[in-house]
Amino acid sequence: MLIDSKLTEPSLGIVRYLKSRDWNVDEAEKMLRNTIEFRRRTNVIDIDCRWCHERPGFHTMRQVGFDESGRPVIYSNFRQAETHRYSAEDSITHVSYIIENAKLTMKPGISTWVFVVDCSVNDSVLCFEMNFKNYIR
Repeated sequence: MLIDSKLTEPSLGIVRYLKSRDWNVDEAEKMLRNTIEFRRRTNVIDIDCRWCHERPGFHTMRQVGFDESGRPVIYSNFRQAETHRYSAEDSITHVSYIIENAKLTMKPGISTWVFVVDCSVNDSVLCFEMNFKNYIR
């Protein structure tokens, strides 16, 4: 089993998957296997967003700080996205980059983040649901 040891204790990762599937072991296992495959396929731990380096502030999603509990706060305004021209692949790369970097800022004991999203119509929510639900509360 592949659990990202750089981020947290493996047993805590498994608990997140179980919680996100209401303690249904089969569903949690399926989700974990899908996440492992996604992380292998995309090499998400080493993903880098070229737009963040070439044009800081270009994206409509960014980590803006921390809440009172110390959780990273990620803010996104998808209405602003209409003014930019980047591909769906660029967007997924950026979201993965933001999430992976937010996880790196989390202190011990913090296992979730706050996601403030203004998205009337967008497929990103589906991506989060499928690949990052173990972190969504």
